[in-house]
This record gives sequence, structure tokens and C-alpha cells, in this order.
Amino acid sequence: MDEHIKTVLQIGGIGVPVVFHRKDEEIARKAAAQVTEKVNQLMQAYRVESKERLLAMSAYLFALEKLKLEQRNDTQPYEEKIEELTRLVERYLPQP
Repeated sequence: MDEHIKTVLQIGGIGVPVVFHRKDEEIARKAAAQVTEKVNQLMQAYRVESKERLLAMSAYLFALEKLKLEQRNDTQPYEEKIEELTRLVERYLPQP
């Protein structure tokens, strides 16, 4: 049985050919639905008719949200500080 699904998803009123793994079908369809929902919200809020502009605005807003989440979840500065504090504490602990 083929592990991939080839289909055309309606995204913001435009048919987009996509291929995704069968196990990812639900999330792929939800992603398409979220973009369509965002396009519809923007269309209502700004009365923009251009599908390309609406899709570009939606892509920008989703990318912005993704980058903010990545930034919020960036643990690298904390990991570096923990390593620095660990080295400092180890300097003052008796060595076996």
C-alpha cells in the first residue's frame, strides 16, 4: 500500500496539488483549513479581493507567529548560563 497521498487541497480558494505521508493527512488538511480561515478573515477585515495578496498576507502572519514561538522556546541562552554556573560551582566544590 502506498504510504503517500497525492491530492489537491483547496487553500484560500485555490487548488494546490500536494503530496503528504498518509500518517500526516489530518494535520495536512488542518493546515490547509487554517490558511483558508486566515484568508477569509483577512478578506473580511480588509476587503482585499486579490487571492495572491491574501495568501501572501496569510503566509506572513503564520511565519511571524512561528518565529515568535521559536524565539520564545529558544533555550540556548539558558543552557549557556546553566553551563557557566555549573563551572563556577564546580570550582568551589572539593575535588574527589
